[in-house]
Amino acid sequence: MHRVMRDSPYQAAALLPDTESLPPGGIGGRLSKGHIDYAPFAATLDCLPQAMQARNICTVSYRVALHRQEKTW
Repeated sequence: MHRVMRDSPYQAAALLPDTESLPPGGIGGRLSKGHIDYAPFAATLDCLPQAMQARNICTVSYRVALHRQEKTW
């Protein structure tokens, strides 16, 4: 198992193109879905830790903007 793990990066590197044929930005990158502004919900988010410390029961519902189904914890 150790040998397989040790050899895997070398085997993967053999499949990569030569550095001369790579695009200017490289072959990797990252994508971001954007920034989430939680400021309008600050009061709700601030009360949750206090409710947990006081051992109150809380129900929190959350809906992702792209999905219609709401999740409840």
